[in-house]
Amino acid sequence: MIGCNDSSLIQDQVWQGVNKSNPIRRFLFSRAYNAKQAALEAGDFPPSFWEQLVFRRVKARFGGQIKACSSGSAPLSAQTARFLQACLCDLVGEGYGLTETSAGGTTCSHFDTRFGHVGTPLSCVVYVCVCVSDRHFFFLLQLLCYTFHTLKKKKKRTTDRPEPRGEIWLRGPNVFQGYFKEPEKSGEVLTGDGWFATGDVGKWCRDGKLQIIDRKKNIFKLAQGEYVRPEYVENVFKGSPFIANIFVHGDSTQTYVVAIIVPNFESLIEWASKKGIVPPKDKKDLLKSPLVETLIRNELERLSQQEKLNGFEKIKQFVLVAEDFTIENGLLTTTLKLKRHEAKLKYQKEIEYMYATPTPSKL
Repeated sequence: MIGCNDSSLIQDQVWQGVNKSNPIRRFLFSRAYNAKQAALEAGDFPPSFWEQLVFRRVKARFGGQIKACSSGSAPLSAQTARFLQACLCDLVGEGYGLTETSAGGTTCSHFDTRFGHVGTPLSCVVYVCVCVSDRHFFFLLQLLCYTFHTLKKKKKRTTDRPEPRGEIWLRGPNVFQGYFKEPEKSGEVLTGDGWFATGDVGKWCRDGKLQIIDRKKNIFKLAQGEYVRPEYVENVFKGSPFIANIFVHGDSTQTYVVAIIVPNFESLIEWASKKGIVPPKDKKDLLKSPLVETLIRNELERLSQQEKLNGFEKIKQFVLVAEDFTIENGLLTTTLKLKRHEAKLKYQKEIEYMYATPTPSKL
């Protein structure tokens, strides 16, 4: 078993290797990748010819023995999942759980070719979605496999059908009993009858599978009333080989989202050299090139269309910065999660500038 804190890094490494290769190898990889993607989406067996000629070399870079990939902790974009499926192994799945639930929660079949969900609940837990506004239960997916019970709290039926959405609550023998010597904190997430409020907002798909929308505290509403799930949007754009990190922000008084983008300088410098741009000694100077801005904008548009983002989820303005998000500069947690409040404070000037400027620029 091999752990990776960001699966998009694998994708970036592979693309960097492809881009550094000669034109013939780049052409072969493109043909092989498109052929395998088409076969997998159609439910057919991928052509063994391409497997031996191209992907065997890619797999060898990661040990050559990968049989399946499983993702958790953070949303896996469909684009990254399809890439892993094409290049590393046919079996790619995703699951959902928390430390408070002993990791177990939901899991999806590795043979499921549809991405963007975390599968169905394990047989030992009960899941409900709770209306975020008043926290009344409105949907019950399944019962514990060994106990029949009824919810004691008042149920509230919703018009949010056929795919109910809300905060995810769960109960089962795998749920923790509370935080050590922190009764007040425990009382904020645990009910008297054993329900644990995860703080995550999800949606039950029509086929009974759970889709994670985002952390409840992360979701924000725009002026027109649309809710944006920033972590999902960020993971979509991290699929670009030219984007190392991104912070998506929205203001309730504005109708669109903006972003702070940290480019992948290894890919960017290589691209600049091919375009005849002499890489400067200072990374910030490279970001001043209009060609770089156009490149990033095209990448944002490409991924927005590829992943079918809603119009209000598309980035209208962005600022390129040279400093990455790290634990040391206070923008990442020890588990490499983005600290949104700290990021907003650090880039407040840039955010105000983007909303005040009709066209994107770099500061």
